[in-house]
Amino acid sequence: MCEKKVGCDEQLKEGEKKRWIGWLDDLKSAKEVAVPRCVYRMPQGKINCFLHGFADGSIKAYCAVVHFVRESFGSVGVTLLTSKTRVPPLKKLTIVTPATNQLL
Repeated sequence: MCEKKVGCDEQLKEGEKKRWIGWLDDLKSAKEVAVPRCVYRMPQGKINCFLHGFADGSIKAYCAVVHFVRESFGSVGVTLLTSKTRVPPLKKLTIVTPATNQLL
């Protein structure tokens, strides 16, 4: 969607909408997430767990971060699970298809 410069309030085309809904359905069906390290001490009683993801990008760079959020006994705790940043290559690449002589 970003590469196609689709605005936040724009309606998606039918094919794009199907892919987006499919991705959301796959995400909803994930019952378990494994993290190979301790992210919180097990409290007694009920606990609610959430994953919060944030991302931003521009021509100069992009970044993403995922936090583990837990609620128990009226308090909230947050743990950074992972993050990623990238900057583009110094030399910009242009790809031209031989068959159509058009930019990709």
